[in-house]
Amino acid sequence: MSPQISVIVTNFNGKKFLKDCFASILKEKSPSYEIIFIDDCSTDGSFEYAKKNFGKNNKFRFFQTQKNVGTSKVFNLALKKSKGRYLFYLNNDTILKAGWTTEIKKGFEKYPRAAVLQGKIYRMGTHNYDYAGDFMGPLGFLIERAQGARDKGQFDSIDRIFSIKGTCMIVRKSALVRIGGFDEDYKFGLDETDMTWRCWLMGYETLFYPSITVWHYFGTKRKGEKYYRNAKIYYEGCKNTIATLYKNFEFKRLVTVLPLNILCWFLLGLAFIIKLDFYRGFSLLKGIGWNLLHIVHQYKKRSIVQKMRTVSDDNIFSIVGTSRNLYYYFQKGYSYIMGKPF
Repeated sequence: MSPQISVIVTNFNGKKFLKDCFASILKEKSPSYEIIFIDDCSTDGSFEYAKKNFGKNNKFRFFQTQKNVGTSKVFNLALKKSKGRYLFYLNNDTILKAGWTTEIKKGFEKYPRAAVLQGKIYRMGTHNYDYAGDFMGPLGFLIERAQGARDKGQFDSIDRIFSIKGTCMIVRKSALVRIGGFDEDYKFGLDETDMTWRCWLMGYETLFYPSITVWHYFGTKRKGEKYYRNAKIYYEGCKNTIATLYKNFEFKRLVTVLPLNILCWFLLGLAFIIKLDFYRGFSLLKGIGWNLLHIVHQYKKRSIVQKMRTVSDDNIFSIVGTSRNLYYYFQKGYSYIMGKPF
């Protein structure tokens, strides 16, 4: 019998996290899931460790890329290899709360329009939120709901959200196939946002589903915030944000929001350069430049996406859009420049 759920653990040099991650998954004794481990050409022995220690368990299947290709290509490889109806993408640096198989099946059966479920993500060893979903803001930047808040029950309801985090995302396979999978021009960052946006514009919904819970090593001694301050992350964040807006916005929002978004990235890049942080400053300018150099390629993708559309931006953002004052954006920009969480 084919499994209903494919748990997909993607990995790059995360050997030190695998034992705890796999152990938390395997506490679930249900026969209704498989585990697909995809290693993105690690250099720390992750793939060998996983096969040696878990290779005899028939729930596991193991795959490895020949070179480091980034998350979107790995996600799409998992889509092709998976047997389940539901794809549970899970970071290697997480610990999963038991009971998730029942909750996944219940969630998708109860909400037939849901293409994606976002689990509740805590910071490891706490009940402080790492993530509880995003809304879309008026300048084309995501606005996080939780922002590191302590869980006091404020996000215990099932809510519609615009975007998710790949740390713990569950996707209806048929919907992902229908929208064409993940965009492989995204090496990492915003690939999940682009995917959920395309689901929204095709009439699906994305839900925050708090009964599925994981703990994440983000911001801990084992995986500190410096890990996320790499200049490549700044480059991909800028490049992919602009690409996502360009592909997915309807024309009337495109011409008003995208120029403001690009201006914000340009000013952030200049701020880094003034701060003498040339590497990150030029990484942002490079991200803007990538979109200009690939405008024809991006236009072709935009044309495909817009032909898929069945729901207007006005309808989508009346549900999962929000606004903030200028002081919020000043704080966010300052935190971004200073390398602090916001």
